[in-house]
Amino acid sequence: GKGSKGSGKAEAIREEADKKRLEKVVEAKTAQLEHVKKNAPKDMKTELDALIKHLEELRLCAQRCVDDGAGVVAVEAELVALRHVMDACKKDKKEPLLQDRHVKRGFVIIQRILTNCRGFLSAEAAREVTDIAAALGFNDLAKAIGEIAEEGGGGGDKDKKGKKDDKDKKDKKDKKDKKDKDKDSDDSKAKRMIQLDSQSAIRYQVERAAEHLRRPVGESDERVPFKPDDWQRKLLDVADSGNSALIVAPTASGKTFIAYYVMEMCLRANNTDVVVYVAPTGALVDQVHHEIQARFTKAYQGDMHLTGVFNTSYREDHVKCQILVTRPECLEIMLLDPANVEWAKNIRHIIFDEVHSVAMLGGEVWERMLLYVSAPILALSATLGDMDKFRGWLEMVEKKRGRDLYFINYQERHNDLCPYIWTDRETFEEQLIGMHPCWAIFTKLTPDQRFEFPSDFKLLPEHCVRLHDAIIKQDQSDLVKDLAPEAYFQRIPDPTFNISMRDARRWEIEIKKCFCTLSYDVQKKVLEDVISDSNSACAHIEKRLDHMSERNYLNANMLPMLRTLEKANMLPCIVFHMTRDGCVQFALGICNLLKKAEEIEQEKDGHASKIEKQQKKLDLMQRQLEKMGWSKDQAGKDGEEPSDEQKELMQDIMMVQAKLDKLKSVDPRFALIPPGQGQLHPSEIEEMVSTGGRKKFFNPSKPLHQALLRGVAAHHGGLPTNYLRAVERLFRMKRLSVVISTETLAMGINMPTKTSVFAGDSNFLNAMNYRQMAGRAGRRGFDLRGQIVFMGIKKDKIKRLQNSELPTLSGNLLMTSTVGVRLLIKHSSIRTQHESDVMAQAKKYEDFIDRIEDQVKVLLEAYRKDKEITPEEAKSVELSRMDHKERAGFLVSGKDRPGGAKKGGPMDHINSRDLAYALIEMAEKPKNERFDVLTTVVDDRNKKMKDTRDAIVDEVRIATAALKKLGEIVAQSEAETPAVQAERERAAQLREDDATACQRLVNTPLFQPGGPLMSAQYALAFRFTAEYLQKEGMMNKTAGPCDLGCIASLLCTGEPANFAAVDLLRSRYVEQIVQRFVEASDGTKEYNDKTPAQVQEALVSIFAHLFGGVKIAKWHAAYLQEHPEKKGPCSVVLGELDPKAKEILGVHSKHAIEAAAEYWRAFAAGYASDLGDDNMLPFTGCAWPQDGSFSMPMLGDLSVPATLRSRFVSLSGHGDRGCDFATVGELCGSLRRGLVIDPKFLPVYQVDDSPQNAYILDFWRDGLLTNLVKYNKIGDNSVWQMIKDFALVLTAMHKSLDRRSKYAPYKRGIHGEGRTLETVFSDPQVQEAFKMMSADFAEKFNKTKTSDAADSK
Repeated sequence: GKGSKGSGKAEAIREEADKKRLEKVVEAKTAQLEHVKKNAPKDMKTELDALIKHLEELRLCAQRCVDDGAGVVAVEAELVALRHVMDACKKDKKEPLLQDRHVKRGFVIIQRILTNCRGFLSAEAAREVTDIAAALGFNDLAKAIGEIAEEGGGGGDKDKKGKKDDKDKKDKKDKKDKKDKDKDSDDSKAKRMIQLDSQSAIRYQVERAAEHLRRPVGESDERVPFKPDDWQRKLLDVADSGNSALIVAPTASGKTFIAYYVMEMCLRANNTDVVVYVAPTGALVDQVHHEIQARFTKAYQGDMHLTGVFNTSYREDHVKCQILVTRPECLEIMLLDPANVEWAKNIRHIIFDEVHSVAMLGGEVWERMLLYVSAPILALSATLGDMDKFRGWLEMVEKKRGRDLYFINYQERHNDLCPYIWTDRETFEEQLIGMHPCWAIFTKLTPDQRFEFPSDFKLLPEHCVRLHDAIIKQDQSDLVKDLAPEAYFQRIPDPTFNISMRDARRWEIEIKKCFCTLSYDVQKKVLEDVISDSNSACAHIEKRLDHMSERNYLNANMLPMLRTLEKANMLPCIVFHMTRDGCVQFALGICNLLKKAEEIEQEKDGHASKIEKQQKKLDLMQRQLEKMGWSKDQAGKDGEEPSDEQKELMQDIMMVQAKLDKLKSVDPRFALIPPGQGQLHPSEIEEMVSTGGRKKFFNPSKPLHQALLRGVAAHHGGLPTNYLRAVERLFRMKRLSVVISTETLAMGINMPTKTSVFAGDSNFLNAMNYRQMAGRAGRRGFDLRGQIVFMGIKKDKIKRLQNSELPTLSGNLLMTSTVGVRLLIKHSSIRTQHESDVMAQAKKYEDFIDRIEDQVKVLLEAYRKDKEITPEEAKSVELSRMDHKERAGFLVSGKDRPGGAKKGGPMDHINSRDLAYALIEMAEKPKNERFDVLTTVVDDRNKKMKDTRDAIVDEVRIATAALKKLGEIVAQSEAETPAVQAERERAAQLREDDATACQRLVNTPLFQPGGPLMSAQYALAFRFTAEYLQKEGMMNKTAGPCDLGCIASLLCTGEPANFAAVDLLRSRYVEQIVQRFVEASDGTKEYNDKTPAQVQEALVSIFAHLFGGVKIAKWHAAYLQEHPEKKGPCSVVLGELDPKAKEILGVHSKHAIEAAAEYWRAFAAGYASDLGDDNMLPFTGCAWPQDGSFSMPMLGDLSVPATLRSRFVSLSGHGDRGCDFATVGELCGSLRRGLVIDPKFLPVYQVDDSPQNAYILDFWRDGLLTNLVKYNKIGDNSVWQMIKDFALVLTAMHKSLDRRSKYAPYKRGIHGEGRTLETVFSDPQVQEAFKMMSADFAEKFNKTKTSDAADSK
């Protein structure tokens, strides 16, 4: 009994405490509400934007009250908002469009009161809400509110009564005052009310306010700060389990949250794990990088950072961060870099955003990374076509990794998309036509078969209403009547205000079923009724496009279309147009029209005189201030304060200055300002997009910058990066209304918009791009619905976009020769730490040898010059071929006496590097013997030579110690200690993991045109690459990289031109081009007539052929030859490639083709049973004969026996030996069925004799992009990127040669037949030529960043 009594007392105490806490909360929330009411905009009754802003403040206040339990205050906040709406309804009663919006706002507020604050609705508040609902015409809703108030018994009143019992009784005077106040309030309500036509609240919800239907709400989960849906919770479980997932969900559905969840998990776990976020575009990489920086913070010790970025144009902290944001090609560079092996081990998750990019241009990199990586992956997509095939392939890949792949397919959009068609007709109602989805599938209705809706076909609630209304005109059956919204939704609780999206979805399914049961004739009549508006709109558009071009139509109607969207409250918007110049042209055209209209209006108003008047007034007041003894210079001086009179005048000056600035700024009437925002000024732009640098962003002289002030911007990949970032940021901050963009804003970038406009047709506007672009509208958390508007597009294209399915994923060609080289280099470069130490010490030793060689060369040159000795090449080569130890002994035995050498002795012919190595080998001999060998070539009278000799002896001593240290490290690496064994096991495990990743990449392709044998042919291509390049000297005997292979790898972006560059290097063709002098064995140099400028121009011309191929039509080249004045200062047409270079490349091509033919012929013979009979006709695909019973021996005699070629090709007398194939195209295009050879399998560059554009050479000569656009006809939006790409090629070439020279020094004493291939690549003249060329080209290119490039864009 005591326990029960104590428990009851404790409960009472808790209730009392809760009551006091609630009273404090109510008091605080009431104060907040009063603050919101007190600070209501003064122009709220005249300015719609001010009213909308205040209503949003009241909504937020009410929401906070509900969250904190102060429902009574929430009701009061919503009632205040309702009163404002009713006032607006009365004010705008003659404006049907505005009044309709006010009615919707009022209905939504009533919805919120009844769903969020139902338990706190007092009888008095219920009466007021009931009266307002009835005034708005919702009599059924008013009745429902009354019933709710009666059932609840006035929950709010009960609370008040309870509180009243706890307080002192009010006196009679207070009661009388309250009655008088209530009477005044009733009079105010009567004045406020306006009676509208009666309408059904149920029908209104699904027809006019469908975007406000109740959304499904998930359950709370402690792992995330929101209530996730079921599929989101499943995704959280997958991430926690360490498995992989493929997530397919519509845009704006909330799938990207999982990326930030795994990032947070990684950051909380430790300081070493890494999460990689892969995005398809540079713009998305930048945006995600900045968003991560804003979302997370973490302190580190040492050189470690929270985020890093690796983009195609820059990189920052990419290997010293926990969250890396990058592009797939950049991730491939990192993973295939041997230096990043340990970094890759720490990767915890990889997020592949927009993974459907695997089906787009460059998709092979995505596919390779999906195969090669070892960490769990999260693949996100909204528009993944052929999901089952891609899912099955990815599941197979994950099984090979030892993990499961979970497939999450969620197809419901959180916010619906509503399509419209815009026409240039007169009235607003005729301009913006709602497009019923049934219009796009009307052609599928046939009398021959029963009509079925496509599985992914969706009708919005208002479309269902329209379809049902059309059906009921033709069919009055009870089934159809029961589907009327007023009847159907009676089955759910509170139908007048509580219909959910799921309820509407079920209703949509029932209406579809009903339509499918109708007869063909009835269905046709129904659809004709439904789609009549869309047909009429499209007919008008096509008629207009028949009389004017699409570009002219868009130019003339872009601004009227935007004004229509502004009137319909559908701004901001992104206008998608697929040409770069069109985007800029439309943006500037809109601004020019607005500016002209502004100038006309200002001329009428005498705007110039107003500015002049204010300016004179300002000048006068500033002169008065100066007369009073105050100037700008005094403002910063310490101790000087203006007088009261001066302060007053300064305030007046500020007011006049503000008025003058307003007069000079853009008139808001002639700008497209986002709802609820003010006019944008240059100072605001600077503040919003400032990067902290000294240089300001906003430039008034640039038209696109001026367009920002009118709320308009352009966006495409050819515009300056700082401008694009400014546009993206301003649009996200809702300071721009219109962005006209290509597909650059389609790929996942966070730029929420209300409307996506498709302006004009294009071949690039396909189903994939359409869905991506449309998905930018109606983003979750920003808008309740998105709109799609078609402008200037014919009906057939619109229907195709609406009906077409996403493209199937056929896969990509993964294995190329360059990829094979990079994989082999990565694998062979995985070493133990001891092996790396050996290499580092060997490099130090070689550095000492270099220094000794330079000093020895000085002695030998002076000695031979003094004795007039000419070295013999044969004897020099003979000495070079000796073992270092043998050579050392030979030198010691060859000396005669300290004062000189035997005539014709070894010191007369040896080269400096061979002597340096010999001196090291003499370390075991007495010091005086080494000293004596050098003394034979030293003149005792020459102090400089004696000092050099002494320095050499010291260097030899240090080099000997370095060699000894190298031997110790080698011994340590070969020791069988536990540490060494553990390090070997670690390296072996890394090699095994890398080999497994390569095996996945080679044996698990998504692209299988050759059927089941495609994996085997990929493996064959990889083997061919390794063995052929080994034969060609690019790989060593263990498939490790040689210098050639490393150069080809660094030039990977230019495949197959990278192999051509290597061919020209190893053939010494490049060396002959750049060689300005010949160095003899005695060190003398014989110069030719070449100048550095001539050498560089010759190299630029050669590399322009290889890496800058832009073809010119033969007729155009002939025309330019006949009319040279058309070329201006440019060459335009690149001269033919040097015949010698052609010959070199042709010989290599022939060898590669012959080798590949033999490999695949052996493969065809080995897999003959799997390939089957080659009896399939190549064009028709018919088998002949189908059963193999028909045979004609005479045909066998006529054809050439072939294993590799198609039997039908061999009928023409073509064999399949290697020498029978003249080109790579012939080899790849004439194979038998089942065999696949892609040109990229072969490390071959095929020389094309067709004319090429000389834009690279022309830029090298004058450095002007404008000439390339004007005369070379290179697109102004792509020329900058093309020149940049070539500059990167030269940089890569220079760096590869520079790296080569460091690790394989040039043997300067060996020439002619004695030179080995390795010495060619580190020839100082070759290296110096590329260094100068790269620097000069980069200097010219960098100048364009601030001049031509910015202006041309």
